[in-house]
Amino acid sequence: MNHLRQIFEDLSDAFPTPEEINNPALAIVQSRPDDVLDLAHEKTHAYHYSHVPQIWGELYTEASIWKAAKLFKTRLPGWETRIVQVLDRALIMTPGIRRNEEIQRILVALDGIVSYSPEGTLDRCEREDETPPVKRRKLGDACDNVASEFTAMHPGFNISTEHKIPVLENPDYETFQKYLDPFQNSQGPIIITNHNAESRAFTHWQNPRYLLSKTLGGRRLVPVEVGRSYTDQDWKPEIIPIGDLIKNYMLRESTPPSQKRVYLAQHDLFGQIPSLKEDVIDPIYCLAPSLYGETLNGTHKVESSYSRDNAHKATTTISLPPLTRNIWLGPSHTVSPLHHDSRNNILVQVFGYKYIRLYPRAHMAFLYPLSTDVNGVDMSNTSRIDLDVVLQSDEIEGTGIGLDVSVGEDPEDVKLARKTLDEEFPEFGKARYVECVLGPGECLFIPQKWWHYVRSLTPSCSVSYWFGEEGDTL
Repeated sequence: MNHLRQIFEDLSDAFPTPEEINNPALAIVQSRPDDVLDLAHEKTHAYHYSHVPQIWGELYTEASIWKAAKLFKTRLPGWETRIVQVLDRALIMTPGIRRNEEIQRILVALDGIVSYSPEGTLDRCEREDETPPVKRRKLGDACDNVASEFTAMHPGFNISTEHKIPVLENPDYETFQKYLDPFQNSQGPIIITNHNAESRAFTHWQNPRYLLSKTLGGRRLVPVEVGRSYTDQDWKPEIIPIGDLIKNYMLRESTPPSQKRVYLAQHDLFGQIPSLKEDVIDPIYCLAPSLYGETLNGTHKVESSYSRDNAHKATTTISLPPLTRNIWLGPSHTVSPLHHDSRNNILVQVFGYKYIRLYPRAHMAFLYPLSTDVNGVDMSNTSRIDLDVVLQSDEIEGTGIGLDVSVGEDPEDVKLARKTLDEEFPEFGKARYVECVLGPGECLFIPQKWWHYVRSLTPSCSVSYWFGEEGDTL
């Protein structure tokens, strides 16, 4: 408690006086944080998230910090949870803003005060002068009514040889590099097994109790997608406690395909909760800069040992953008529709199983890309083909691999939907594909511009690593 109090006092001491501040809203943020936060919220939501002026993002963050300070000062019942909500919204809405370091300090100090309690209560220091804080209860004592692992039985599908993806067991970097080099004529998806097996995430994250303990008893907020697919009209984004995602969706006995789908998708959870990054070892294959070069101004200097004519080894130096890490966490039946990414991707399956189908970039014309949506957002990296319809109709016809897919209760309705799809997209049948079921500890290399569809078969967590240049070359 004293540590948290000291953090807020330090922030107050370092804050400039109203006379030193040119921004009128910033000048009153200490005394009227609620009003300033309302203003900043209105301004940040007046723009597309990628075009919010920095001044409003910074004001939102500043107001959130002083709102948290006000909550700490009054300490009304539930103040801890309210602080988490206010600060997490700032981290989610304004990532990378300069004051985020102070937000992380507050949240780490708060984690030292409260303990996980599945009943929704928090341990706290009963007296303001109590030092050290109340001892945190052991995880097992507080988690008796929460399952100790997510359900994740192997689905047992048989992928035909024609559609299988090559499997490599823990290849070295030079072997993997051949799959990046267009002059090696080896580009295509590969599954990598037994890589970074010592990563704590593989053993710890499949335990819901552990994830709850790392997120202030599940109180940390996360952005989720609600709906079957981001291409659907009823799809919408929401911000919810991660505990709700885990307990209300991922831990249900059974999750029928038709149930409301909630998915933490493509989120920088490591940036929001840095302690989780300690459990993960980044794949060597997208960390060439740290092994073979040096960091230069936010980009990476990398040495390649393959020449254009492949007649002799040569050394070239290229600059690469920083690695982009994202978390994908949710129950079974969550879907990423058929799309492609502009950078190479290593998808690491932490726990659970996912079905993934991939189409080569050369077959783009057969996949009928979208153009722009009603809001003018470029959707050309997403296909108009609804693979849920394709997969369910295959299951009805007996030509599928046994996937539990539901886009319609009546088989005749599904057959009609497939007939309509084939008529609307007559070239789709020419597209060739590969597929796999990715399991815990496995990595899938997805080359840039390869189209892919992803469906969770069980409660699941993945980490994606986008690396390399955008476009057609590394």
